[in-house]
Formats: sequence, C-alpha cells, structure tokens
Amino acid sequence: MRQGIRLFRSLEQGGVLERTDGGVRLTVELQPDFALDQPLAVFALATLELLDPASPEYALDVLSVLEATLDDPRQVLSAQRKKAVATRSGR
Repeated sequence: MRQGIRLFRSLEQGGVLERTDGGVRLTVELQPDFALDQPLAVFALATLELLDPASPEYALDVLSVLEATLDDPRQVLSAQRKKAVATRSGR
C-alpha cells in the first residue's frame, strides 16, 4: 500500500495525474497498454515532452530516454539488433 501511495504521489508531482472533485484524472494522453511500472517512468514522460518531434533525431532520442529508464533494456536492445540485421539484409 505504501508503494502505491508513493507511486501515486510521484505521478501527481510529475503532472501525469491530478486530483479533481470526483477523484483523479490523467493529464496526458497515453496509449491503452501504457504501463508505469518502471521506477523512472515519470521521468521518461516528463523528458519526452521536452523533445522536438520535428527533429530528425526524435525517434533516436525517444528510444534513448526509454532505454535509460529501464531496469533491464535487453528487450529494446534485442529488437534494435533484429531491425538492424533485417535492414542490412534488405528485408
């Protein structure tokens, strides 16, 4: 229960949630399967808002932020490796 309260307060301080008269609401639009189960997820959300979507490096910047906030980025790194191999082989 304490961990849930800490997570709620962190999300509230990060501007992801806000209290309303009727309860709590999200202040940002998230995809349906978005999960905030990583300790630095709130940091990642705040950082992503600072990036320029028009930048040619935007996708790489987003990926870098997400990799940096994961406890174990092996899944992301593995997907990158598979994509690089497929691109080199012309698939």
